[in-house]
Amino acid sequence: MVIRNYSLRTVESYLWHVKGFQVHIQKPLDQATEDDIRLYLYHVKAVKKYSRSNLHQALSAIKYLYRNIGNAAQAKHVEGTEVRSAVTAGVSHG
Repeated sequence: MVIRNYSLRTVESYLWHVKGFQVHIQKPLDQATEDDIRLYLYHVKAVKKYSRSNLHQALSAIKYLYRNIGNAAQAKHVEGTEVRSAVTAGVSHG
């Protein structure tokens, strides 16, 4: 992240969001599914009351994780995920 010129604050925020995601799904990150991502985003919006900006940052952190650290199959889980669809999809699941 430093090589890509991310600020220290962004790096810290991404790490915080990824840790929160892992705690929420309660399984290794390499076993996360698209539904896990959608339900997490719904949880942080509906239950934790994250602002829209913070919600977008959570999604960006998860996307960064799987695009740059995970494998290609994991990256497919997040490619089509958008905040709006994730939040509304959570309603039908929970």
